[in-house]
Amino acid sequence: MPRPLPPGLQVRQARADDVPSLATLLSLTPDDGTLYQYPHVLKYPDDMHLDWLRPLVHDPTSLIRIVVVPVDGKDKFVGFSCWTRQEADPLDPTKTRPAKIAAEVPVADEVEKDITNDSPPSEEQSEVLVPNEARAAAIERGRKRGSPSPAKTTPCYELGGLVVHPDYQGHGIGSLLVRWGLDEAAKERVPVFVGGETQGVDFYEKALGFQRLSPTEFWLDAEGRDITREEVKSGNEGWKKENGGVSGAELVWLPDGYVFELDNEVYKG
Repeated sequence: MPRPLPPGLQVRQARADDVPSLATLLSLTPDDGTLYQYPHVLKYPDDMHLDWLRPLVHDPTSLIRIVVVPVDGKDKFVGFSCWTRQEADPLDPTKTRPAKIAAEVPVADEVEKDITNDSPPSEEQSEVLVPNEARAAAIERGRKRGSPSPAKTTPCYELGGLVVHPDYQGHGIGSLLVRWGLDEAAKERVPVFVGGETQGVDFYEKALGFQRLSPTEFWLDAEGRDITREEVKSGNEGWKKENGGVSGAELVWLPDGYVFELDNEVYKG
């Protein structure tokens, strides 16, 4: 059972001046895929995520919802989620296009930290910013395995990122952030898709009722080599984090009564 939500918790859309704090939070809570590619990311937190976050805050087809709690008279950033919504393309109903999901966010100067500094990274930062080449290529290959993303052809909501501060995990903040999208998708009778690696996949399945899309699953060992489904079934554990590997998959959440098919596999809500 999750512990109670922190008192004074508030959820709102991210603003331009939130970007540095969101980048710091993301650096403190890397997912399994990031850890696999950047083994030293926890030792040297940095601003490697700013280039990803900054345009999303201003893009009305992306919605970053943040959770803050009051600590010593200031807002502490303890979690955020990033959402997109795909609608049928009126020019080609077999495809989808991004739909507006967020309020317009005006461009503003980020006052907490200078994110326009183009100075080269320090020696310690360089160790973080340069990934393990073999692992990075392997996880990119794994994430692209199987059919193209169903979101390209199916109206849906997509969860593109979920982060909860290490000190606030276990309070239900992650579930709170995800359930917003599930509620919106249930109203519109559309699926929710998310991709993830080991820890995230387990959370989405066990806590929120997502279903793993088996054609998209992959397993990689510590050297970036593929492990087949047959090897996993026969007991190969090289893909486990404690052995230096990683696994991943795309998942789907479906409204009651909704039937979804991918590569002859049928999933029901």
